[in-house]
Amino acid sequence: MTKLDIITDKAPLNFRWIGLIKIMFPNSVIIHCKRNALENSWSIYKNDFSGMLFSNDINDLAKYYKIYQNLMVFWKSYFEQEIYDLDYEDLINNSENKIKEIINLCGLEWQDKCLEFYNNKRLIKTVSFNQARQPIYKNSLKGTAKFKNYIQDLEKALSSSKVR
Repeated sequence: MTKLDIITDKAPLNFRWIGLIKIMFPNSVIIHCKRNALENSWSIYKNDFSGMLFSNDINDLAKYYKIYQNLMVFWKSYFEQEIYDLDYEDLINNSENKIKEIINLCGLEWQDKCLEFYNNKRLIKTVSFNQARQPIYKNSLKGTAKFKNYIQDLEKALSSSKVR
């Protein structure tokens, strides 16, 4: 496999295009990183995702999150074997093993540098560019805890949208 054979795109809205991705790239590996709905929604809400207008409104965000969940159930019904569900908390707590699983799943050769991704000097054009330059850290696991008094509306919106 050459560098030209590998495309990585972690855009938050890619879940919408799984069918098209599988048609265009039938051998593609879809890695679906699942996270606690409240933690994930809060992370989206507190960042500036230009072009994702639903991310600026708590009620819209909750409704969109439900659409995401429903669409992932749909895609899994068609591509169950081709979608790897990666639990975010497992990735954070058991990084080396989970990264090795992903590397193996993608048919790539393991290199110890995979654990030192933060030393890569390539250009990063995402909201999380600062995070990508740091080792994996655990303070995002319960990121909503210190905002408990301020996120009650988000919790209510997720609950009323029947987000699991």
